[in-house]
Amino acid sequence: MTKLFRSLLIATAITLPFMATSAQAVSLGFLGTSLTTLNAKRTFDDAIEKGNGGNIDGTFVDLRYNFGDVDILAALPNLDILWVVVRNSGRGSDQPLAHLNSGSLPGIVDVVDDWVKNGGHLIYSDSKMTAANNVVPGASGWTMFVENSTSKDIEVPNRPFNPLVTGYAGSYSDYQISEFGRGFAASNNPDNLPENHRQYLLDERNGYVVDFGYAYGNGHVYYSTTPTVRALQNLTNIPAGQVPYRHNMLELNIRLAADGPAPIPVPAPMALLMGGITALVVVRVRKPGRTHTV
Repeated sequence: MTKLFRSLLIATAITLPFMATSAQAVSLGFLGTSLTTLNAKRTFDDAIEKGNGGNIDGTFVDLRYNFGDVDILAALPNLDILWVVVRNSGRGSDQPLAHLNSGSLPGIVDVVDDWVKNGGHLIYSDSKMTAANNVVPGASGWTMFVENSTSKDIEVPNRPFNPLVTGYAGSYSDYQISEFGRGFAASNNPDNLPENHRQYLLDERNGYVVDFGYAYGNGHVYYSTTPTVRALQNLTNIPAGQVPYRHNMLELNIRLAADGPAPIPVPAPMALLMGGITALVVVRVRKPGRTHTV
């Protein structure tokens, strides 16, 4: 038995027991209307039960704003994720944070900004697509492209490693997610987005970004103009791409809130090599019984 192989065996024996950790707990507050809350909770419960290997516990908090009669300020400090869903028309179709900020909860926009900076995780599903840069943390310099068109050609970039199509709810084609997005043709110029943003969905026609995420302070923002509100309001006649999209999107964000950003995938041979190097470092540096995985 070579010295290298023996070191790898020792590292494996030390590390494996620490991989079986107890379930993490993630709390999500949903800020939307009564029409979307029920399906949002169903999606969250399903993502908790089936996603992320089933090793994350979840709590869903209903924060439906109903024009300002819910005190989000009291709930926010206890939340890991705040999921805001914005309607495109009808009652409650204005930006909810802006509405609350100018009404019953003045200062809520700044409070959410500070909450994200201090480690909160914001999901902003935006079907309104106007004035978001006034309420979303880190969005002041965005340039949004909005067009009233029923033609939309969305692509899933980096498909083999994109969690929106590799999550527990399964994959879908670019055509299916494009059908899902009809009538909501909005995207952001990537040149004006945070340098550290990660692109999840693109508009093939102009290369602009439809779904993306980025670090903000110690927290994270996931912004989307994909019409999640459609998937949450409708129980029947849902286009094929809607269900796996919203489930995988939520699974991704639950994982990000629980564990932080996933490492950038590397080719298999390089991963094996790095694994061997890491194992050697563990054996040489860390004392037995104190090894941990991240």
